[in-house]
Amino acid sequence: MNVLLVVMDSVSAKNMSLYGYERETTPWLETWATNDGVTVYEEARAPGRWSLPSHASMFTGLHASEHRLFDRTQRLTIPTLWDELEFPCAVFTKNSYISGLVDTGLSAGFDTIVTKELPFDGLDPYSYSGNTEKYLKDALRSENKIGSLLNGAFAKFNLLGWTTDDYYVERFNEWSNTHEEWGACINLMGAHVSHNADRSCDWVDEESIDLQTRVDASSRWELIDDGDIHIFDELENLYDASIRKVDKRVKEIVESVDLSETLVVVTSDHGHAFGEKSEFRDVRLGGHGVGMSETLLHVPLIVSYPDGIETSDDPTALSSLTYFYDVVSESLQKGTPAFNGVTRAGDGGMNKSNPELWESLGSPPELSGDVFVRYHHDGEDVIKSILWDGEVFEVNVRTNEVSEGNSEDMNIPKPKTVTSDSEELSDEAREQLKDLGYI
Repeated sequence: MNVLLVVMDSVSAKNMSLYGYERETTPWLETWATNDGVTVYEEARAPGRWSLPSHASMFTGLHASEHRLFDRTQRLTIPTLWDELEFPCAVFTKNSYISGLVDTGLSAGFDTIVTKELPFDGLDPYSYSGNTEKYLKDALRSENKIGSLLNGAFAKFNLLGWTTDDYYVERFNEWSNTHEEWGACINLMGAHVSHNADRSCDWVDEESIDLQTRVDASSRWELIDDGDIHIFDELENLYDASIRKVDKRVKEIVESVDLSETLVVVTSDHGHAFGEKSEFRDVRLGGHGVGMSETLLHVPLIVSYPDGIETSDDPTALSSLTYFYDVVSESLQKGTPAFNGVTRAGDGGMNKSNPELWESLGSPPELSGDVFVRYHHDGEDVIKSILWDGEVFEVNVRTNEVSEGNSEDMNIPKPKTVTSDSEELSDEAREQLKDLGYI
């Protein structure tokens, strides 16, 4: 059996036509979802509101409150799912947190790492996790010394530019065709900063395109007031058009594999905010630098199980990406995999995930501190309990009504000792995080 995890980075369920959005952003996924053996989960939630904690949960099966991998100064010290699989595994992405460029421990289980398109034949400096000394030694010993050294120089001075998702799709196809059994994670970043929007969409105009060239990535992350809301309206136009292009890339990936022998999970690690009001703070939210709103946590989840594997899941019930680890294990054992279960999320606050931005905003205390979320059903309604700064709030997801909650109902799992201090960021990692708006 093969394992394929396709992460549409930063894609909110609410912006997908598959989930009822008015714009046709995901036409292929809508078509694929009608096939026998494909399950569309209506109430899937991400374990965190940004890449690091969400991928940590998917890769380990631990809730965010258990691993507490909330900032880039920490790294995971336990094996991940990819370590445990008994066949070759690879990751294809520009996302620094899972490619190994930032030392988070999430890349350790991958035998192959493809992160940036290289200009010359030779070694890939991004697969060395910032270890310049080792890279130089290997480059000088390699068959393509000149090409390897030039690749290293281009990476060092951030000259490689943006690698589009179609490159990762192509490289995945090349790699998967060389293995009889495999596991792969493809993290598509096309919607993360909307660099590659489908400009044929009728909702994209010259004003949106012009705004994209003038607004840098970090500006999209700041908390905004009502006077700036028009900027996010235009950026959301580009975001929707980027999702349309991601939908095309997903089509190419899924159609290239044998579905009868492959567990295919298509999802997102988190969503993206465009001026929505916080549910319990008096602010509007932009990007995914802070907050635990539904636009950040309600994510798509579409699963195709291989022949002989059936799930007992109710696709309308609450489901968590944290169970990806267990779903893979159960599928390999010919068991009954399930994404349904206790659904939680966690975050360490902007002071941990983006300290530079937090400090530039004056280090506001209301944007710091751990936040934990637990979901449950109340009849047909979904209720979200939020613990922050010693207070518990309950939010009715359908009506947006907010009330006081009970901390005893949260029953937050205790943290496990699964992280340690990581190495300082390399210059290459810092530049790439800046490109993505994380610094």
